[in-house]
Amino acid sequence: MTGERTSGAHAPASSTRYVSRRTFGFVEARWLSRFSSHQRHAERYRIDRVFLVGDAAHVHSPAGGQGLNTGVQDAMNLGWKPAAAVHGRAPKWLLDSYHDERHPIGAEVLRRTDLMLRAMSLRARPARAVRKVGMTVALTLPLLHRRIREGMAMTSLAYPAPAPDAHPWAGRPLPGDTLTPVGGAPTHAYELLRDGRFLLIATAAPWSGSGFADAVSGWQDQVRAVSATVAPGGAPWPAVVLVRPDGYVAAASDRVGARTLAELLEPWCGTRKATAAPGGDRRLPRRPSFSRRRPPPDREAGADARTKDRKTERTSDRATERPSDRATDN
Repeated sequence: MTGERTSGAHAPASSTRYVSRRTFGFVEARWLSRFSSHQRHAERYRIDRVFLVGDAAHVHSPAGGQGLNTGVQDAMNLGWKPAAAVHGRAPKWLLDSYHDERHPIGAEVLRRTDLMLRAMSLRARPARAVRKVGMTVALTLPLLHRRIREGMAMTSLAYPAPAPDAHPWAGRPLPGDTLTPVGGAPTHAYELLRDGRFLLIATAAPWSGSGFADAVSGWQDQVRAVSATVAPGGAPWPAVVLVRPDGYVAAASDRVGARTLAELLEPWCGTRKATAAPGGDRRLPRRPSFSRRRPPPDREAGADARTKDRKTERTSDRATERPSDRATDN
């Protein structure tokens, strides 16, 4: 319910008494209103070819500023999946995974923002005192403070593992560690995702040579393979990590070998292409050429020969033409 403009000395007191049951000593007010928060959550994020993203999928309290992060991550999760489907590279389950991964997170955001709104709108003095003590403790303890910070920033959220026996890293965001590719300079891990493909990172020593490039040949149109070392100080990495274009880990393994790479890549990128050249980049289909098609070499040679014959015949006719004939024609 929105407030209305008021006038007079007693109008602010009566309005505030109606809204908050107290007068607060107001004498004059320009505008008064009541704030209300609504929550809505779509049952399905995908129906056939229609996808709901951001505020179209979930509406909630602005407490904590969760709406922007949630909407952006919805778009990041979805963007590369229809692109893979359009190019014929998406597994059958990939488009449905958008709802399976994002709907639980949307429900958690609604629950969290509702709790924050209720905590901020407490009226009883004992409840407000408990809230103050709880917030002080939460911001003082480092571990609890870190969990709250990561939860608000949504950097600790993880998607369901694709299989019960999946690696613990599967479904988690890629750690923001510094990587040093073989023959390259140190760089942030997320900088390696800029070309929009899957990212395959090998940190095991046996895969630091040319054997790693040979093992992933046939997937270069969808996967960027990088052999790198991880900067010390962070958590230990698996031997091989496959990262999705949205920055979440698709699969990982502590084992090395060509068979391991195939087990990681095939569920997401399909079978190896035998004709793919190592180092090739065929992410998008080649644009069709609208130029006129040239005939085959044999036809082209025949056409040239016929053109020359016609030219020769015209030249011969002109050479045998008599002056008297030209005069008669004129």
